[in-house]
Amino acid sequence: MMRFVVILFFSFCVNVLTAQVTVGSTVTKDTARIGERISINFKVVNRGNTLNVKAIDYAPLEELFSIVSTDPTTDTIDTSTPADFEWISQRVDEKFILKQADFTKTNEGLVYENKIDFIVWDMGVFDIPNPNIEVDSNSNTRVNTLQGSRLFVLPPEGVMPQDTTEAIMPIIPIIAEPVTWRDYMWIAYIAGVILLALLLIWLFLRYQRKKNEEPEIEEIIIRPAHIIANEKLNELDNKQLWQSGDIKGYQSELTYIIREYLENRYEIQALESTTGEIKRDLKAANFDQAHEKKLLEILQIADMVKFAKAKPSDNIHQAFMDDAKSFVKATQLLIKEDNDELV
Repeated sequence: MMRFVVILFFSFCVNVLTAQVTVGSTVTKDTARIGERISINFKVVNRGNTLNVKAIDYAPLEELFSIVSTDPTTDTIDTSTPADFEWISQRVDEKFILKQADFTKTNEGLVYENKIDFIVWDMGVFDIPNPNIEVDSNSNTRVNTLQGSRLFVLPPEGVMPQDTTEAIMPIIPIIAEPVTWRDYMWIAYIAGVILLALLLIWLFLRYQRKKNEEPEIEEIIIRPAHIIANEKLNELDNKQLWQSGDIKGYQSELTYIIREYLENRYEIQALESTTGEIKRDLKAANFDQAHEKKLLEILQIADMVKFAKAKPSDNIHQAFMDDAKSFVKATQLLIKEDNDELV
């Protein structure tokens, strides 16, 4: 009798001193349809106030097989192909380290709970296992794994699985449709492609031919400045503007012709410059100073007529015309034919 009491006392002490961890799971509904989103709740209870759980591993959920055959033509269970489970809110291919903050203190002890949403895309009956629990090896902790959850997955609403055991009906001969114009549309498509290809080839050859042709060089004949000036002076002389009283118009055209000649002959901005600026630019252009006095006199008298409304004597108008022609003749640019030099 005393020996039995000692054994009972020793067993009680071992149970008190040995820590215990319990893990279980519950599916929110035991029957679902393919493509329906459901959840499973996992619960880990660590007895006592000392945390002995180190990690939780959901690896048992990676590959799940139906425990009954989903093929109506056979009664065998296909265990070679895992079902298509889509885990949404939790990865099941990793081990997760648990900390004290992950547990809630209750009357049962320290409790860890996790809810995972998932979708099943295959029909069948599945036993969903509990995750593996890793405990402190030095704590002499025992893990109690409760029974897992069972889930029945049915076809979508209104869809019945096809029974291939029914008798195969005889093959019905193919009924030929009447031939219409649409049956020959392929000919039009081929003809269109050929025409398009020919058009592209023609455009390419035309482009290459134009590219290889030498561009026509348009010969631009530059008329000498003195010829242009002489033509305009003769034309102005024939208008007889000052003889008819249009002195301002005569002087304006005369100075314009001279300024244009200076610009073309000496490459200066004579049309847009004042008389003083023209004088300065001519010095920089190696202008013969022998013609400077008469040229400036013509330009200055013309400025006085245009801006100061001066009225010079009648004999000065023809004299300016003669002086302008003499100036152009004396300063004209000539080309020697023997060596094509400018003089």
